Amino acid sequence: MNISDSLGIKTNNALEPKPNLRGNAKQTADQFEALFVQSMVEGMRKSADMGQGQGLFGDGPGADTYTQWFDNFMSEHLADNGSIGLSDTLMKEFERAGQIPAEDKAGEESEES
Repeated sequence: MNISDSLGIKTNNALEPKPNLRGNAKQTADQFEALFVQSMVEGMRKSADMGQGQGLFGDGPGADTYTQWFDNFMSEHLADNGSIGLSDTLMKEFERAGQIPAEDKAGEESEES
């Protein structure tokens, strides 16, 4: 409850900033896609047989750091270029479920919400 409510003062809601639902949803969908792809890349890397029990970067000092960097880079690259498409699918589902306003042809949020 804000102070204007407690004092009985009516405010004009038009002056309050509208939350950027579409932008927040897109950011969340992109983060989810990156996390999902990172998990997928890590699983694929772990399942690859490099022979003699060594990983992609060997088993020496720093190998775990290079492995983490590799997983992060690959997941960010795959998620950023849109080749997976999970983020776009999530956005369409958010729209279909009415959780975010539909995007109009010009790329702006519709005013129906």
